[in-house]
Amino acid sequence: MGVRQQSGEQVIFECYDSGVCFMRKLLKPFIINLFLCLMIIMMPSCFRSSDVHKMENLELLEKRVANFDEDCLVVFDVDETIITPVDSIFHMNLLRNKFWRSFYYIMMTGDVFFRNVVEHYENGLFTAKYALVDPNIPDFIKALQSKGVKVIALTSCPTGEHKQIGKIEDWRVWHLLSFGIDFRKSFPEQADLLFTDFSQTHAPLFKDGILFANRYTKKGPLLVAFLEKVGWRPREIVFIDDSAGSVRSVEESMKKINIKCTGLQYLAADRFSKDMDRVSIKLKVQSLIEKGRWVPGLGGSPSF
Repeated sequence: MGVRQQSGEQVIFECYDSGVCFMRKLLKPFIINLFLCLMIIMMPSCFRSSDVHKMENLELLEKRVANFDEDCLVVFDVDETIITPVDSIFHMNLLRNKFWRSFYYIMMTGDVFFRNVVEHYENGLFTAKYALVDPNIPDFIKALQSKGVKVIALTSCPTGEHKQIGKIEDWRVWHLLSFGIDFRKSFPEQADLLFTDFSQTHAPLFKDGILFANRYTKKGPLLVAFLEKVGWRPREIVFIDDSAGSVRSVEESMKKINIKCTGLQYLAADRFSKDMDRVSIKLKVQSLIEKGRWVPGLGGSPSF
């Protein structure tokens, strides 16, 4: 009962110092087994990082699609590729910060109190201020669409009801429209598609030109399933994502069905991600506990 007599703020601020002990006592067997499994699974990919084309601006992409027409497909990831949170606290790159990483993992594996913190954190993702990774992306997409090139999004974003914003998939469509990006122009007659073969509880979804992997589905196999369902075989595909793993997934899946595909890892969003010191993180967590929201602009948030 000693911990429960402390305030939520005290518990959170002691996470870093007690986190290692907590993880060792409760999660050590699980983490060791998980680590060994991941090492076995990921070992081959560790030796092929150089095979992913990387870019920090749109120049390489523009060259790749210069001769694209209505028989070609361009696929964009969304988060950290088209748009990104302005506040660094929402960037996964911040997990490189030792203090935040300890707090984050304890937050994700803790008790009811910590799960409430997670809920506030995830709510913040839907209400945070976002910015275009590159201000030229909307016009670039429109130029492709004007040539008849099919352009869709493929995102890991979840779907379903959320108490703050309603249906997450509708929010995602609206949110991109607010930046001048409309994927509905590709496959405009296509009704919503639900991919229950992947999962009954977290089924991927295609809606308004956006393919939702719903967190748990690999992007490559999902894109194959989508092409099969719509009955279309593009001559060539270019896929853009900030994740090297997703780029490989799509390239390998397209290779299996003999569709030419170029994957590009887009790293421009890294400029939005700044490291944060321990004091700044504590101030943000304190605001979360006391007010149920994150305070923007503390340590590491670019000014706009």
